[in-house]
Amino acid sequence: VVQDMHKLRALFYAAGDGLDRELIDSELERVQRLLPLMRVEVGPLMDMLKTARTHGTAQLMAPSGGPGNVYDESTILRVLVHRPERNGSKMLKSWYKLPKKPK
Repeated sequence: VVQDMHKLRALFYAAGDGLDRELIDSELERVQRLLPLMRVEVGPLMDMLKTARTHGTAQLMAPSGGPGNVYDESTILRVLVHRPERNGSKMLKSWYKLPKKPK
């Protein structure tokens, strides 16, 4: 993924003819911040979502065991809805009163 981000940076910078490097870096920084959350399994993501619903945010522990990034409910939800696992889908439909079948 890091290599892909370097390729994207080069593509959008276009040897100085593209977007401003600071703009590109700020957008890629947002993506880098989400990558650890996207690596989390559905069960822990559901736990994080429960915490975020209660407290407003949830913190992902860093691989070193220390404090990691803090995510809000909507960010965790956006990551979770793109997962194909059935249990997560059922729980989200229950919590957010979503229809079982799209109309």
